[in-house]
Amino acid sequence: MTLKARIIVRFSVLKKPRIAIVWMQDWEEVGLEVWDE
Repeated sequence: MTLKARIIVRFSVLKKPRIAIVWMQDWEEVGLEVWDE
């Protein structure tokens, strides 16, 4: 939950930080897929 979490945090800043933080605590992989779409 470090490398993936960091990548998600960066994407969150570009798209939606609130959602990123929410699922980041539960699903790091799911977050990556969500940002992909």
